[in-house]
Amino acid sequence: MASRTATFATLRGELFTIMGPLNLPSDVLPPIPERSPSEYIIDYCQGPCDRNNRNILKKSLDDKWRKKGDKYLVEKHKIKPIVMETLLRYLCYGIIDWSLISAGGVVSLLELANECRLTSLVTVLQTTALLYASVWFEESIVNVLGTAFSSTDYPALRTNLIRLMNDNPWWICDNKELAALEESILIKILTEKKYVLKETLKLELLIRWSLARYPNIPHDVSEWSVVIFDTLRESVSDCISYIQFSAISRNDYYEKILLYKELMPENINDPTLAYYISEECSGPEKLAKRPKVILHDSYILNHTYALKIVNWIEGKEAKRASLTGQPSLKAWRFGKQHTFRLLYRAGRDGRSHRSYHALCDNKGPVVIVGRIIDTNTIVGGYNPVDTASHASRTRVLGDRSPLQTVGFSRKPFIFSFGAGDDPKGAIVSRMMMGESLNTKIEDPCFGCNDLKFELSSMKGVCMRNVYNKDIVAENEFMMDECEVFQVISG
Repeated sequence: MASRTATFATLRGELFTIMGPLNLPSDVLPPIPERSPSEYIIDYCQGPCDRNNRNILKKSLDDKWRKKGDKYLVEKHKIKPIVMETLLRYLCYGIIDWSLISAGGVVSLLELANECRLTSLVTVLQTTALLYASVWFEESIVNVLGTAFSSTDYPALRTNLIRLMNDNPWWICDNKELAALEESILIKILTEKKYVLKETLKLELLIRWSLARYPNIPHDVSEWSVVIFDTLRESVSDCISYIQFSAISRNDYYEKILLYKELMPENINDPTLAYYISEECSGPEKLAKRPKVILHDSYILNHTYALKIVNWIEGKEAKRASLTGQPSLKAWRFGKQHTFRLLYRAGRDGRSHRSYHALCDNKGPVVIVGRIIDTNTIVGGYNPVDTASHASRTRVLGDRSPLQTVGFSRKPFIFSFGAGDDPKGAIVSRMMMGESLNTKIEDPCFGCNDLKFELSSMKGVCMRNVYNKDIVAENEFMMDECEVFQVISG
């Protein structure tokens, strides 16, 4: 400990000679409490002092911070003593004691480390900090979100905050500081592209943010008057357009969206939103214009997605834009009625191939869909034959190994839905060989791992072999839900 104490004092003496303004003793090393290794981060500095980090820090201070004689004017940056202590302890020992620093301190330390070009510490604070700090970040949520989303320097922090909010919506929606969140930061949260907030959570966050700004309005929507609806509609008017309503599932519309239909803009240009809002309208004329797709139950698909799949089944291109370039409900009409009957849901029926086969075998044509975590992209495939067949045979594809196959058809396809109802965001990929190839394995699979759903781990595999297009960029991804539908025509 004596050598480490000397190193600490030397580092302080060389780099921080302004102990007066910081009120730090120059000859005493604050003790490191005895705690389990899991409470520390000790991966980046193996020795008593990382000379590389030390040199980087000194050069950064020389380049950026104003000096008076041989003293760095740290007080100009309003850095608290505990933040500087944490930085120095990390440089000496590679240790951060999360119990000694607040959420605001973590934000200050992150900005300080970024300014000083200490990339290893910046990485730690953007990732590991949330493991320790998800609770006490509530105390400084506005500061944390403002730092993360007002700068392009912290992509990992933004990603982890989005994940935290998706997994624990209460963390943001029930926060007492929500009213202080600037609208510009809220919009950046709603429009984050790489890892996106769930669309239903976007609406809930927007409503909670508006309610926080009007504390006298009751949270029970059944108590809202016309005046209250008008007030809240005006409050959310600049932000509600950032919600991708066409990416919201059928069940979520009924459970979470239609409750607030009076807040929606009068000029609806989203066909899915218009469909569900108009559903309560009666009269044969309006009902005749509705698409003949029956979707009784889904937490992944909505009627817009179901219609696209039907168009692909019938070999039609999904051209649904009007001459003005706006989506049109009139183009939803087609001849046959198609029913999507839910057979299997992983979250309801169990994440196992046994449950899948017990519920889905010998049911005829099926659509299998999964939703990718973080991006909310939907991937899936259409199998026009039974998922299980008594007639199987071996077939050789070029120089590939023989594959056990079950069932053959000329109409299978796999697909992905990217940007909601935008036709350009949807990709359909068809068989190059002209026949369906469904490998005889336990989990749902299209082609030779062109699209595979590993139900026990909820992992997806997408490696193009016998289909003509890539439907997603990743070869592997994790899913939060998977559903299988029997498709009944006529």
